[in-house]
Amino acid sequence: MMARRAMWTVILACALGAAGAAAPRSTTLTVGGAQRRAILNAVRTPVEKELKQKVRFRVDHLRSDGEWAFFFGAPQSAGGRAPDYRKTRYREAVAAGAFDNGVSALLRKRGGRWRLLTYVLGATDVPWEGWPKRYGAPRRLFP
Repeated sequence: MMARRAMWTVILACALGAAGAAAPRSTTLTVGGAQRRAILNAVRTPVEKELKQKVRFRVDHLRSDGEWAFFFGAPQSAGGRAPDYRKTRYREAVAAGAFDNGVSALLRKRGGRWRLLTYVLGATDVPWEGWPKRYGAPRRLFP
């Protein structure tokens, strides 16, 4: 009886130790959270500057482990439609059907602030495929 209890104690200790030693988890950020808002604002600033108009985001994928964050979604006007691309450098690509109304962004938290490392607007492929290797970002953040 004592040997069996000791064996289970060792097994439980090993299991808990392995779980504690695991890499930090990434989580999907929920609506209304301060971290989500900070990440989206860090992406919004350059997107609005590039498009020369205010945008909101439809969030399709947003994960963070507290240090890294990956966002994929779509910019929208206040009315929930795609931004007006007619006055942007993307107008010809949109007209030709070679533009996807999506934003992919990789961020890293430094000095208590989310900093945008890179983003791609309108890609018709998977622009983040090489980001884990290029930036050292955890693969678990990406779809």
